[in-house]
Amino acid sequence: MIKKFLLPLAFCIMLTLAAFATEAADISGEVNITAENLQKSVMLDRKITTASSGEDVTITLESQVPMGGVWLRYSAAPIGAALDGKPISENGFFSEYIELGGKKSAVFTFEAVTICEFYVYSEGVLPSEVQLWEVGQNETDLMLFAAHSDDDQLFFAGLIPYYIARDDVDVKVCFLTTPYQDISRVQELLAGLWHCGLKTYPTILTLPDDWSESFDEAKRILERRGHSYDEISATVRDVLNTYKPQVLVLHDFKGEYGHGMHIFATNTIIDTIENAAEGDFVPNKIYVHLYKQNEIILPIDDPLDFFGGKSAFNVSQEAFRYHKSQHWTWFYGWIYGDNGETTKASQIRYCSPQKYGLYYSSEGADTGNDMLENIETYAAKREREEAERQAEESRLAEEAALTSTAALETTSVEAEPEEEQKNFPVAALIPILAAMIIAIFAISISLKKRKV
Repeated sequence: MIKKFLLPLAFCIMLTLAAFATEAADISGEVNITAENLQKSVMLDRKITTASSGEDVTITLESQVPMGGVWLRYSAAPIGAALDGKPISENGFFSEYIELGGKKSAVFTFEAVTICEFYVYSEGVLPSEVQLWEVGQNETDLMLFAAHSDDDQLFFAGLIPYYIARDDVDVKVCFLTTPYQDISRVQELLAGLWHCGLKTYPTILTLPDDWSESFDEAKRILERRGHSYDEISATVRDVLNTYKPQVLVLHDFKGEYGHGMHIFATNTIIDTIENAAEGDFVPNKIYVHLYKQNEIILPIDDPLDFFGGKSAFNVSQEAFRYHKSQHWTWFYGWIYGDNGETTKASQIRYCSPQKYGLYYSSEGADTGNDMLENIETYAAKREREEAERQAEESRLAEEAALTSTAALETTSVEAEPEEEQKNFPVAALIPILAAMIIAIFAISISLKKRKV
């Protein structure tokens, strides 16, 4: 009964504390920042389209107020990074937040670095746009394998936020080609995914991109640039074996609008899976965009409480706003409409982001429009196994208690006859002694009468 009142009370207290919590502010302009071997003006210009590179870089911060941390946005993975002599940036993320824990001074050093944005924040609750990426577990419920850094918000619009909103689904995104050659595109990619609620840092392979119109043409382009088909297939195999996606989502076999890299990505991944060696991981289900067989219509127009009533498609529309470098393309009109009239995925007829087909399944056919139908998520599996472990421990404890009780009862029963044997002679003597006393008393009276 008490728990029924304590839990809501605790929740209310947490909400109250959150309401009064101080929001962290960008205090970069108030901090004395010096930079050696790097253009400070570029990293503080608030433009992801510019970046400054340098070697043996030192950035020193001096502040009058406690500093909560620094948000670093890179255009290349930093090398030999350290904060006050201690290694940082070891995951190679292109966006990371480094905690300073209230320090008023700090020194960042890099053997080599390319920084496009550098923010210093005060202590408090960070703004929602500050990205706190996680490495994530090597167990993935659903993996999107996209060719380019904006496909996740275009042809797969709504997919990521729809399953992120499930809360118990581990979602991973892998990109076949790299956007690193463009200063801004990697930051656009990360900002869009973060807006969709993804917390696990994406996997970005290093293949170059170029326009092609077929599998063979894409393959030739990649080979000319030093990437053999076998090497690419082996890289894909490593990704699958590492992250073990139960459900894999791929591009249209025809490349949506005919892009050869889309075609290459899907066919290479399926070929790699179909030729898996013993011990290689094989997904439980594979969905292909626009595949006509075993078709499902993903309900990405439904409002989601997780996103404040917005639909998953609306969230992806917002996420594509971050991809400013691509707004000049026909994609802009495709996702928003020529005059901004598109507000639902169902309004899109060409390359609908709602339509997928179940290409492969080891879990049987779908009966609804859920890619995770018949799939036990890794989180649910861990919860079930923990419950089973606790149940087994309880069962063993109960068995041990019953065994102990039974042993005590057996010992008690065996001891009772022995106790009776010890007491038997004493009990038997009582009537004998009583008879003797009566007899002596009777004889005594008889003798007295004779004397008289």
